[in-house]
Amino acid sequence: MKKTKRPTRRQKEVIQANKLNPRNWLVERISPKGIVIVHRDSGKSRFLGLAR
Repeated sequence: MKKTKRPTRRQKEVIQANKLNPRNWLVERISPKGIVIVHRDSGKSRFLGLAR
């Protein structure tokens, strides 16, 4: 697993648009298709596609 980082403002908006609380998620990696986020407590990961 890569080192996780706090989400930027734009990433927080994407996380919130997917009905998730941005405070509970960290960004693991960014790809052209979307971002991979990891839950702070449980360690579960999710892929969020970016709508363009």
